Amino acid sequence: MRDATATQPRAVTSRRQVALLFSILLPLLLVFGSLYIHRTSFVVNGQRVFSLWDDAMISMEYARNLSEGHGLVWNAGGERVWGFTNLGVTLTMALLHVLPLNEFEISLAFQILNLAILGCILALVWRVADTAFPREPWIPLGATVSVALCAPLSIWCAQGSDAGFVALWLLLCAGPILRAERDGTRWTVGTFVGLAAGVVIRPDALVFAVPLWLVGLFSRPREWRRHLTLGALTMASVSGALIAFGWLYYGDPLPNTYYLKATGAPLAAILTTGLSQLGAWIPRMAIAMILAWMAIRSDRNRPALLLFALPMVAGLAYHVAVGGDWMSRYGSRFAVPALPLFWILPSAGVWRLLGRTSLTSAMKPAAFIGAMLAISLLSNPAGTTREWFDPSQSTMLAKANAKNFRYASYFRDHTHPSTTLALHWAGIPKYFSHRYAIDVLGRSDAHIARTQMHPGRFRPGHSKWDWDYIVNVRKPDIVIGESRGLRERGDFREAYYLVRGPRKGFYLRKTALGKLLDDDVAFEDLQTGRRMASPLDPNRALPQDTRASDREKP
Repeated sequence: MRDATATQPRAVTSRRQVALLFSILLPLLLVFGSLYIHRTSFVVNGQRVFSLWDDAMISMEYARNLSEGHGLVWNAGGERVWGFTNLGVTLTMALLHVLPLNEFEISLAFQILNLAILGCILALVWRVADTAFPREPWIPLGATVSVALCAPLSIWCAQGSDAGFVALWLLLCAGPILRAERDGTRWTVGTFVGLAAGVVIRPDALVFAVPLWLVGLFSRPREWRRHLTLGALTMASVSGALIAFGWLYYGDPLPNTYYLKATGAPLAAILTTGLSQLGAWIPRMAIAMILAWMAIRSDRNRPALLLFALPMVAGLAYHVAVGGDWMSRYGSRFAVPALPLFWILPSAGVWRLLGRTSLTSAMKPAAFIGAMLAISLLSNPAGTTREWFDPSQSTMLAKANAKNFRYASYFRDHTHPSTTLALHWAGIPKYFSHRYAIDVLGRSDAHIARTQMHPGRFRPGHSKWDWDYIVNVRKPDIVIGESRGLRERGDFREAYYLVRGPRKGFYLRKTALGKLLDDDVAFEDLQTGRRMASPLDPNRALPQDTRASDREKP
């Protein structure tokens, strides 16, 4: 009796200490997040510009067109191509475009929304871990410390990707599952619907939903028929609805990015690239993974703990299966959403390991927090910790974003509204220029996405192009940048001039001279390599874009 009364005050004291530390941790995360968001911005011509990473700006373009009544399309009035993979996120962006904000404020608003999601993730990690380990309050704190220090998750959130949305959904699904396991109750229909709803955020969220569903299926052998039926029915219904949407709206059941990334490339190239990318990150995660295995092994009679590990395993396997990601230095964008759930297990593993030592009860919490700090920072991909925490470090694609914005603002101010741009970077130049655009690497072009990968040039999402189609069929007025042998083509050199100006250079189609509204540029003949007198007519009329969106000067 004496031991019980002595243990209870210690447990209350521990909870108070943990709650105090958490109340400090959350504001610190939000402060660093706010500073990082400010660092992603850049100043052009005295205007501070906020922008998401380039891929997210593609979704922003679809969202803006929807909010303006043009539909979920990349080009207003253009063909319908399903060039985004995150319907729920894109619809959220569309709602932001309805608000009385300019295009710079909308990007900032979405970054702030992602920062709020990051804060919710931290709070939910605490809650989920506390549900799983209610008598060990330090385990939830260790998990939240690890998530707060998880630089790849924080960076992807602040850059405007959908990783935070998926991570939040995973945690919201895990909570009811754990409570049902704890209380010995059935999964509600809402739990099954919540799992299935992940495909609305991203169709490949099924990669995470199926493992959680299987954990419940195998941990409840007496209810396997109900579990199997409801899970299969809800997932098939929601997935079927998404497929039907694709068929009815785009004439295609799958996003265009599926054909771009998952078809037309040798399986060996896909798997080799996916594995090699993980080879740079997984060794850094080795200690955390061993600790996670130890936590599961110490509670082998609790199969529900697998729901913390299996989404991470599934995300890594999916990364390999699709050939990885073109931005691999930030860890696997496909596995990062599973990290908040995963970090609960290493936290439990460290706490159990320290329980076997001779440390006093006063020293154990300090040793535990120190260990979690070290393991968490070690597990981050190389360079990401400095990028997130060091104000002097450049942020993801910062220079490329600023350069692309300069091009966008130039073409917005110095080309006719009917000008067509051919883009390698398809997000920022399209969104801020307000011009019709062609995606030469195929994310928003159905023809290019269905071509074959060019031999020896596999790079996830960047392995397909068709210069015959671009130069002779689509015939863009302006091509920004050249790569992959474009300039060596005779038909391209014959059809285009190289135009040079201060801090810019691009290719102008000879039949589109009237669409360039800038006399302060130099021309070069691509066939001879010589500079030439400007072919622009100095007496031509300079039409102005009268659209309201283009009258708003940045």
